[in-house]
Amino acid sequence: MKLPPLTVGLAAFSLIVTFVGIIHPGALENQFDDVSTYYIGLFRVGSKIDGEWAGVESYKCDEMSTFFSTPQMDYAAAVLAEEKRVADEEAEQAKQELIDNFADGGSGGSGVGGRFRRGDKDTCKNNLKSRCNAGRLFSIVGLLASVAAVAAAVMKKKSTIIGATNALAAFSTMLCMALIAQLHSGDMDAEKAGCGLDSGDYKYGSAFVCFVVAFLVSTIAAVVGFKSKEEGAVSPQRVKVGQ
Repeated sequence: MKLPPLTVGLAAFSLIVTFVGIIHPGALENQFDDVSTYYIGLFRVGSKIDGEWAGVESYKCDEMSTFFSTPQMDYAAAVLAEEKRVADEEAEQAKQELIDNFADGGSGGSGVGGRFRRGDKDTCKNNLKSRCNAGRLFSIVGLLASVAAVAAAVMKKKSTIIGATNALAAFSTMLCMALIAQLHSGDMDAEKAGCGLDSGDYKYGSAFVCFVVAFLVSTIAAVVGFKSKEEGAVSPQRVKVGQ
């Protein structure tokens, strides 16, 4: 293989930063006040007080909805909650009126016969769990793909194998970036499937940066891998000229 040191180096670097992105709790971070900061990662959450870690712990994907009820989030959402209080009461009253109006079986969109769609309150919770599982799955796939890319480059496998493993790593880390970005920019609304932490003053953290770097490096490694040629290959034109 013509460029094994470069492909090995790129794949190895991507492997390292992907691993850091997985274990670090700071994909998103929120500076709650002058002394405390709250962190959310793909596998772990944590907090810092006066610049030092006060605690880091893993969480289950079905616990992601609790991020909407932490003290930090309660503080961030306090203004929104107050502004929406009257509007929610009016909406509930309007819904009850529709139920009364269509209780006799009349038509009215999703309120036919006074029945509204069930489970709206769990829409956000269920979607957060699905996105969490997807993020964890693709982060692991990206990590394993980087391991395979390093092994393929060290063993001087075919260029297509080196390129394909790095491309898979790039694709997986890109999906991790997208899922984190969706959580960052989604509306803080428990009835929306695309709910997120847009009102929580969260910023992208170190773990997210690691996935960005891993994506870029793996992409470069994939291009280098696909373009690298087997040593000793001789084109037909050169053979003809030599004769």
